[in-house]
Amino acid sequence: MTSRVNVLILVIAISVALMGCATPISSQIRLLETKKSCCSSMSDMVPSAVLVGELEFSFTDATPVFPFTSGLSPFVAITLPSTSEGKNVEIRATPEMMAVTEANSLIFSPIAAVFLDATGRPVVANEDSGIVAVNGGALYMFIIARKVKVPIGARRLIVYSDSKLHGTSQTFNYKTVSYLLPVGNVFIPAGGASRVTALYGVDGKFSVRME
Repeated sequence: MTSRVNVLILVIAISVALMGCATPISSQIRLLETKKSCCSSMSDMVPSAVLVGELEFSFTDATPVFPFTSGLSPFVAITLPSTSEGKNVEIRATPEMMAVTEANSLIFSPIAAVFLDATGRPVVANEDSGIVAVNGGALYMFIIARKVKVPIGARRLIVYSDSKLHGTSQTFNYKTVSYLLPVGNVFIPAGGASRVTALYGVDGKFSVRME
């Protein structure tokens, strides 16, 4: 019993130390407010990749920003294959490693998305799941995801961080499964919550795939 308590104390101590490596949400927001838009309109956004298989990317302080209707936000522009219409696109956000600030909580960049047609004008998605909590696999207590259906005429997908949610939180009724908490080179078993909370910052990691 004593050895187990010592391990838990060690996990907490290392977790707190690693949390210090992540930029606080308030600092992320202040830095975002100092940036200038990369483009005069969404039609000027240059796609960085074609959606083939699964794409992974991160929002950092070097990511271009644009003033969306929700406010100034980092984004990535993606070209859609010609066969995309009517298919679902799933966008997943994973937390910064060990960015745990309170029980059953992780920090994410809130997922938002908009489709553009061939001229760069917005096209409304027919179906949008909103942000939901999903299984985080072996590494995370949970992750967040958003599923949108590609509308007719869409040629590009813009994934961005919803700035109106920066500095807020969202709680989900979600029963977590056991997962492995990474601490240095060691993985410690954890899990078992029934309610989890996403704390929303600016920076984050994402993946996008077509279903």
